[in-house]
Amino acid sequence: MPVRAMKICASLWGSLHQEPGPASLHSAFQHAANLSAGAGMLTLLSPGKGLQPGSAVLERAMDFSRLGAYSLTIGRDGIFADGAKLISFQQAQRLELRLDEAFLPPGSERPVLDFLSGRRGTGLVSLAFQEADNPWTEFLSPRLLAFRRAVWAGGADGARQAARRIAGCGPGLTPSSDDWLCGYLAALPSAFRRDGTAALLAETAAEATNDISANLLRWAGKGYFSEDILALKRCLCHDSGAAERRTAMERVASFGSSSGCDFLTGFYFGLLDTNTTGGKRLEET
Repeated sequence: MPVRAMKICASLWGSLHQEPGPASLHSAFQHAANLSAGAGMLTLLSPGKGLQPGSAVLERAMDFSRLGAYSLTIGRDGIFADGAKLISFQQAQRLELRLDEAFLPPGSERPVLDFLSGRRGTGLVSLAFQEADNPWTEFLSPRLLAFRRAVWAGGADGARQAARRIAGCGPGLTPSSDDWLCGYLAALPSAFRRDGTAALLAETAAEATNDISANLLRWAGKGYFSEDILALKRCLCHDSGAAERRTAMERVASFGSSSGCDFLTGFYFGLLDTNTTGGKRLEET
């Protein structure tokens, strides 16, 4: 019996062809695997994981390292190994993971900062408190500040150069600075996506980092984020209770060893800058 996918990114599913095409194992881990295919990179996640852009969450765990032993094909019906269906997409819930245009109210950065105060010492969190407690925060602090200034000053060249200077910095499969940048992009006003600025910054950083991180950056540049991140934004938009907000932030913070906290740190700075400027770049004022 094939393993059933419980959820799949709707945009990923829409990009797949009905007729299966070739795919190959890019990388395998205990709870996730990445496949390379004509539609781009597809991520398989173990049960209990939040759905990510370009991913599918499976009904039951499997040994992802096995995938390297097969000739793989992938289409809208699922993933086939040596011609036999291994993973079925037929009954998967298709979730749209694109940010909506809901307005994040002034002061929405405050609950995020309060949450991060309990995560000092993790990744880039100390930057939210004007501290640099490890080599990565010390190295990135002036570069991230320069990036923020360039984004809001307007002008594509300066922002692109600043994005390139921060890309790929930090440990992990998705370096800390890339997670920070994804969080920052998630907090920017919708105008930055409509005029292509977010996609431009994401693509510039993607070209300077590893391909797993580049995949997430490109999705972020187009406005696609995990279901946990979208849930957090809804909590902040609708001024949900403190307990609900904390649960949503805990879900995001649980990504990897520090990726989630690095994302939240970037998200905090994006909210702070947006609210400080009223969402207007200097060239618009």
